[in-house]
Amino acid sequence: LAATVFVRVQLKVVSLLALFSLLFGAGLAIQFERLAKSERRTLLLLRRLIVLLAFGLIHLCLIWNGDILTEYALAGFIVLPFLFGPRWLLAVAALASLGLYLAMQAFPPPGLWPGTAAMARDVAEAYRIYPTGGFLDVLAFRLREIPLIVPLHVFIFPRTIGLFLLGAFAWRSGI
Repeated sequence: LAATVFVRVQLKVVSLLALFSLLFGAGLAIQFERLAKSERRTLLLLRRLIVLLAFGLIHLCLIWNGDILTEYALAGFIVLPFLFGPRWLLAVAALASLGLYLAMQAFPPPGLWPGTAAMARDVAEAYRIYPTGGFLDVLAFRLREIPLIVPLHVFIFPRTIGLFLLGAFAWRSGI
């Protein structure tokens, strides 16, 4: 029963993350269209993504290392040029990115994930630092922990890009 509940919760979380990614892509496409008359359209959208990246990095380092804002900003930088292209390009790029994500599920790149020993050391250090360390100790630990978290973001990054593109395609298609 506990395993079934865990799986259901995980599926709901994945569904919500996918929905948020689709909506972010649609939102980016909406902003792109609404700024069409502005000569500074690209600059304004880049500035928004840079601010999102700054907030994401602050959140990643100071609040929670499961941050999604940084990933969304970086994916937005990749998706933005596709918005200048035709609708079919959005669809093809979305399918290619989602295909890459599925291929990575079946054939994970070797050496991407940290080893069990590295994870065990990280958990032991977290148990030591969080209850007894000061702010600077915790901050230093969080910064050292980032290389262990980056592979997860690399692993799901094609999915995020693909869903952003799919959301932009859905908007442009009137879906």
